[in-house]
Amino acid sequence: MGAPFLRGDQKLPGADRATANFDLVVGVFWKRIGTALPVEIYRKADGSAFESGTVLEIESALEASAQRGRPPVFVFRKIAPIQFSKETVEAEKLQSDRLDAWWNRTFLDERGLFRRASEQFATQQAFETRFEDLVVEQLHKKELIPSRPVWDVETRGSPYPGLEPYERDRRSVFFGMALTTRDAVEEFKAAASQEGGLPALFVIGPSGCGKSSLIRAGVAPTLTDPGTIPNVDLWRIVTVDVDAGVLAALGARLYASDGLPELATSPQRDAAAWTRLAARSPADAAEVVSWALDRVESAEMLRRGSERRLSVHLLLVVDQLERLFGTGDAPLLPPVLLALVEAKRVWLISTIRSDRYAELQRDPALLELKRRGAAYDMPAPGEAEITDAVKGPARAAGLVFQPGERDGRSLPYTLVHETPSADALPLLQMTLRRLFEAREGAELTWRAYQEMGGSVARSPRMPMPCWRRPLRRHEANCRGWSATWYATSTGKPEVASTSSLRRAMHGGLRPSRAVR
Repeated sequence: MGAPFLRGDQKLPGADRATANFDLVVGVFWKRIGTALPVEIYRKADGSAFESGTVLEIESALEASAQRGRPPVFVFRKIAPIQFSKETVEAEKLQSDRLDAWWNRTFLDERGLFRRASEQFATQQAFETRFEDLVVEQLHKKELIPSRPVWDVETRGSPYPGLEPYERDRRSVFFGMALTTRDAVEEFKAAASQEGGLPALFVIGPSGCGKSSLIRAGVAPTLTDPGTIPNVDLWRIVTVDVDAGVLAALGARLYASDGLPELATSPQRDAAAWTRLAARSPADAAEVVSWALDRVESAEMLRRGSERRLSVHLLLVVDQLERLFGTGDAPLLPPVLLALVEAKRVWLISTIRSDRYAELQRDPALLELKRRGAAYDMPAPGEAEITDAVKGPARAAGLVFQPGERDGRSLPYTLVHETPSADALPLLQMTLRRLFEAREGAELTWRAYQEMGGSVARSPRMPMPCWRRPLRRHEANCRGWSATWYATSTGKPEVASTSSLRRAMHGGLRPSRAVR
């Protein structure tokens, strides 16, 4: 919809004294004071006119704060040199002069001494830093956010995981995807509640955009928070990384002590027996999982002393589904997933790279899960989200970025704007982790960043023997890992994904000759 229509008998929008009841009022000025208000409608206590709607709002808040101590009012003014447009110089000069007159009258006394405090800033980055500190301080005072670090770097290490995804235990330092998490959870719930729908969610996006972190530290914890799904009393969570032998890996994770160990009391005493059953009869394997969930329900009712029948569900997280295609388990796993989800006791979240989505569509079971479930196209993070991912973990861990600017840019701003693209988030995370490792006390420094090359695209350098050698025809792209080709064990080239980089770092890939 467009802008609302304004009735002639209504007051101008924005010209309101409601700021007196706000929790926080912040005014920002530079060279304009705003549009004058008609004195016959808006009048000060002394009978004079308000210079503008902005002045009305600021002065109303200041008056309320003086009388009852709230709201807190902070006024900023930019002190950068003012330039006027040649075509409108007279009107702009008049605006600036009126602002100066009001400013001097409001913040200075007859002797030119300050009667009220104000803040000054010269650059956008200086304002952003100061304003963020102000908001955090106010939230601390109202006890809306913790006043102390929620991440202890001494015992838990870096709040930035580097090339590893954020896991559930890093939820407190997972920033930049709050809205994405909310939207994905809502689509998940909608799919599960619709007639004929299934509780299945496929998160689709390019390599390196943060899919794994989203489902592990965002969607899964949020979905399983008490009350998110009203008719579920207790969740068990099982996470599986797709690789060769994924069906056996799924069985092992189900039977693990932190999975659904009650399965060991079923006729399928171990994971291998369940895996064989799943390969032979997915429906029977799903029935065994439902039986184990019933055992959990009974035990939990006894523990709680509850006469009401409880509802226990399993959340199954299957990460990097694209690695299934072309393996021996490709025809085996999808029917098992479909059978589990169709029982309505298992909720499924899976990620898949957007360039491999067509392969999902060619599998009947996966296509049925997608058709009756939900497919969430993960949006590329914007500047605000990346900024939150940079600053949020540091703040939660009691870390600070070294103050000061280089070429008019703060260190966080530089990190955000040096990130080549949204699919380079692994590079950014590696840079942040290395900044943490080179920190001085609690400060992430400019010096460490410069020693890493002064660029997100260049900073995380790894010794080349750790990696598969890139194809000669793509060696010019070596700096952009996600765009570099590597030889696989089958001799076929593939695009290096975030997961392959992680495996390479931990010795999971064997050196191989470049494909020519």
